Amino acid sequence: DRAGVEISKNDYKLDSERLEIYTAKGANLYHPVQLLEPIQFSLHCLQRVDKNDGGDSMDVKFACLAPVYISISMQNVALASAIATSLSEAFFEDSVAEVEVDEFCSLS
Repeated sequence: DRAGVEISKNDYKLDSERLEIYTAKGANLYHPVQLLEPIQFSLHCLQRVDKNDGGDSMDVKFACLAPVYISISMQNVALASAIATSLSEAFFEDSVAEVEVDEFCSLS
């Protein structure tokens, strides 16, 4: 008997016809460098949250319709990691521990 079970499901889908990614440095962002050639893809995420037992799961499916050419540097890996962490915290905000500070602490 599964009476009183609260299950939340979220379904996300992203379709792209021509996605390109560029990077540039400096105040005026001159000389952009293309990191990702134009691609056509589909991304599908299914998130399931069981509020009774705290079980969370996320299924991610990604499909490209053409070859992918990508250029990666350590700076881009760090940026991707920060974006992935931010997305993870956005989807699973209940699992992120909040830190409470009782007093003001001076760093000097």
